[in-house]
Amino acid sequence: MARIETYIQDNNITDSDIVIGSDGDDINKTKNYTVGGLREYMQGDFMVSEIDQDNIIKSRNLKPIPTTTNLLAQVANNINVGTPFTVSAKEIYFFKLKAGDFFYVLAFKDLGKGTYGLGNTQITSNNLQIISEKSFTFNNVSEDSTTDTFNLNNITPLSVSGAVNALNPAVTIQPLSEGFTLFIATEDGVDNTYLYTGDSGVTGGGQNQTTSDDFTLISEFSSLLPAVATPPASGTFSIDLSNYLGTDYSGSTTNLTSLDTVNETQGGFARVKGNWSSQPTFTGGTEANNSNFESDTDIYLYVEKWADGVVYWYSLD
Repeated sequence: MARIETYIQDNNITDSDIVIGSDGDDINKTKNYTVGGLREYMQGDFMVSEIDQDNIIKSRNLKPIPTTTNLLAQVANNINVGTPFTVSAKEIYFFKLKAGDFFYVLAFKDLGKGTYGLGNTQITSNNLQIISEKSFTFNNVSEDSTTDTFNLNNITPLSVSGAVNALNPAVTIQPLSEGFTLFIATEDGVDNTYLYTGDSGVTGGGQNQTTSDDFTLISEFSSLLPAVATPPASGTFSIDLSNYLGTDYSGSTTNLTSLDTVNETQGGFARVKGNWSSQPTFTGGTEANNSNFESDTDIYLYVEKWADGVVYWYSLD
């Protein structure tokens, strides 16, 4: 047998090509194996087919839960007592829900095909993993492909439930398991967005009727704008990170040198205008690699809350 590097390389690999190996079940005798045979073995025993491009992605929305405390345990219980559903061999399910003020996307962990829900296979928090966490706002939720949005326009003096009940023609509201439903209503000049959690089906126009308990206010127009605040005159400057569109402290220039953060919310952001003779002490945050502090000049401090902590950096613009 010649050296391997002396053989011509085959750039057109097919199932009928043959490779040489040792048979571990027959005292390591040297034998031929076809590429097609190896492919079928890998797909059968290692389930490569289960992660190929033929997978079917499905989503299932769950009932909102009030807090994120013990999130995975709450979601597991939500699934266990919910309407049964079946996952086939090639289906990958994503679960979406509102928890507290956040929009979560989760998936099964180490679980596959089967029937889940009330009276079927029960799961625990160990069977779930978080895929995504975002603030539950109109922008984040409306961008989801399964979300339906209805614009009621100006409804004053009606309530949102009264306006939906009066719709003519009626609208069809999808089941929560299939996607979120949002209603946008202008009330006294303010654009409010409501999450609907009531019964699905044909609603309004003398059909299904809603109550105020079926709607949860998730955003107002004013909350979709950056907040404006003024730094304290002395002491520690606690930077508010509750607004994901930003808290703007640039209306005046601070020289306070003791900084920390309050009201940390994932995605919360702030901009501070300052002028310091030396870099301030920042408690509870990590300075970014691209930070560029300069002394004795007007400079901006940017602060943001990430999943793994608070990050801050300095910039001249």
